Amino acid sequence: MGDQPKFEGFKGSDLLSNDSLLAAVYPEIRRLALRLLRSERPSHTLQPTLLAHEAILRLVNAETSHFENRAHFYALASRTMRRILIDHARSKIAARRGTISTDKIETASDPDLTVLEVDEALSELAKVDQRAAKVVEMRFFAGLTEDEVGEILGISQQTIKRDWHFAKAWLYNFVNRDPG
Repeated sequence: MGDQPKFEGFKGSDLLSNDSLLAAVYPEIRRLALRLLRSERPSHTLQPTLLAHEAILRLVNAETSHFENRAHFYALASRTMRRILIDHARSKIAARRGTISTDKIETASDPDLTVLEVDEALSELAKVDQRAAKVVEMRFFAGLTEDEVGEILGISQQTIKRDWHFAKAWLYNFVNRDPG
């Protein structure tokens, strides 16, 4: 780990101008992509390499990409990949239906809806408790530890555990709610 690049204060554009930085972060970015795609259907058209590359490009091109530390970088990379998956699912649904309807989606068995449903649930949770939604994103999607989440959000492990417990219960109730 001694040859790890310094993460504090680097920008997205530094990824392309610093070969050693890109070489150091790429394996972890690809691992995150693999992890996210494991929860998708097996026939998903996005492959881990493509998802990783698209996330890196979006991070490089984002004008506001300024990373405080390693955990912050990977949390943003994970969020970026989730947004890519959501955009991909929406575009596939729109292509099949002609237009996208977020109010009423007729086919609950549509595999592209899973990522949209997760996004909807997290968006709704963020309306209730934004910090708990961030904890879920960082713990579940980015695979960050409680220490890393605490470092990014500036909160204690006990608060993270409380938010994680609340978020899991809230999400369970949201997913299992009576739609009628």
